[in-house]
Amino acid sequence: MLATLLPDNVTPAIISQAARNGDLYAQHIIAQTAFYLAVGIGNLINILEPERIIMGGGVMRSFDLFAPTMIETLRTRSKMKRLEAIELLPAALGLNAGITGAVRAICMELGISSFSP
Repeated sequence: MLATLLPDNVTPAIISQAARNGDLYAQHIIAQTAFYLAVGIGNLINILEPERIIMGGGVMRSFDLFAPTMIETLRTRSKMKRLEAIELLPAALGLNAGITGAVRAICMELGISSFSP
């Protein structure tokens, strides 16, 4: 399915849906993306040793597809802290997390303290 689409028409939502429908290429894309995302998160875990990692954005809509590869990769990459000691959570604001953070930063810069999403 995915291979028949023009590159400009392929979106993350289409890739996720194709993966759910058994498209092997889409499943490969998801697994590869999850691996590299976990490598980056693993590096941050090793440097910062966080208690929790909060993930937002569109990837959370398909977290069930990303999670197996991400968790497997994080287990092998997190050397400084055991993965079980870290909470991996979705952002409470979902897709609005980024814009809400930006607005909060602007409000703080302007001295406005009453902002709440």
